[in-house]
Amino acid sequence: MQYTKGIVFFIDILGTQRITNFDKLYNINSIFHDEFELSNARNLDHVKYERKAISFSDCTYIFYFFKDYVSEEDKDYTKLLEVALHNTSLSILRFLDSGFLVRGGVTIGDYYFESTKLFGPAVNRAYFLEAKEAKYPRILIDDKIAGSLLSAINLRKQNYPLTFEFQKGSIVLQDEDGKYYLNYLNPLENSSVIYLENHTIPSSLIEKSFVETTDKINILRNELVNSNEDYVSRQRKILEKLEWHCNYLNSVQTDEGGASMIRR
Repeated sequence: MQYTKGIVFFIDILGTQRITNFDKLYNINSIFHDEFELSNARNLDHVKYERKAISFSDCTYIFYFFKDYVSEEDKDYTKLLEVALHNTSLSILRFLDSGFLVRGGVTIGDYYFESTKLFGPAVNRAYFLEAKEAKYPRILIDDKIAGSLLSAINLRKQNYPLTFEFQKGSIVLQDEDGKYYLNYLNPLENSSVIYLENHTIPSSLIEKSFVETTDKINILRNELVNSNEDYVSRQRKILEKLEWHCNYLNSVQTDEGGASMIRR
């Protein structure tokens, strides 16, 4: 037995603490696993990687790693990270479509995952990014790997400009605090509709989420006007998360065939 090197996500679904409905909680726990099971049901012999997930309560660890036959010199972890970020974006969009925001962290490193055993430095690092640094509903990309990822993307754009000529946005964004995060709306920036095997996501989801979040912000602000100091302090953190999410949605440019553009 030994560590496996791979991509490790830790994702926390926000706003679920008060949910008691079994069906809703089951749906939250199933979104990632449903997609992985569909993926495994297809013939994926042509890809060099595998992925696994383990969910508990409203949290999920996701692992991407190379298959055993892949030699060390053929293991391109930066490219695998791009694939993992894109695939995870689609899952997060399903949560957004269900009315949930997510927060998380992703890194590259060593981990051990077997049945009920889960540990390793990458497991700890991904959790730390979500719990201590993410703060807002965003998936933080470890600073240690964000630079090499952006360099690889920019190099490909220089070498193959026609491939990227009509592509909008980037899968990686840098926030005002200097931290890098997953732009999970990027698939909707480049397509009016995303067709998954068991779900369809229109780019109008961006506008829908913006309106719903704005309504929540207004309601919460009104509640805080005459509230006591303790309540205001607790709710202020929720308000900051909602405002961050609105700013993120507001910055996205959708495909011309999709929703009306929402600009800052």
